[in-house]
Amino acid sequence: MDRLELRAISPRLSAIMHVMRAVAAVLVLTEHSKNRVFGAAEKFDGLGFVGYFLRILFNLGHEAVIVFFILSGFLVGRKMFQVSESSQIKKYFIDRCSRIYIVGIPAIILSWLMAIVLMNSIGISFSTPENLTCSPSFSDAVANLLLLNKIFVDTVCSNNAFWSVQNEMSYYIVFAL
Repeated sequence: MDRLELRAISPRLSAIMHVMRAVAAVLVLTEHSKNRVFGAAEKFDGLGFVGYFLRILFNLGHEAVIVFFILSGFLVGRKMFQVSESSQIKKYFIDRCSRIYIVGIPAIILSWLMAIVLMNSIGISFSTPENLTCSPSFSDAVANLLLLNKIFVDTVCSNNAFWSVQNEMSYYIVFAL
């Protein structure tokens, strides 16, 4: 067998990866909903070990996103080994980019405009507490669209979650290589 030949994923490994993705999705959901559903983290302080466990559990969302993207990058990146012609490679990258940019372009443009409008009208951008007065430039928005955020520039301040899009695309590229 050729060293680069793509091997099928066993049913057992496929099941394990599906369980890992499901657990990751639940952890992301719990972190995003913890304050709305459970209130402030301090409510867990009087619960001893259970409270300590719940605080850890409800704060694993970021790590779960990384696991989810690594699995996604692995599975999607494997498709590169199935292409043999340059037209198929081009189609692979067009498919990946269109999947990212169909959401990314409107997200960055709206986030950039919103931050500018809010900064000019009320003086804060409704960004993270440590960066309430963020005012991204046009070049910041372009760099984010080129997925250079978290590498060369900060993520557009009024869309802190966009770091994950850059991360996901990086895994597609890394695993494809």
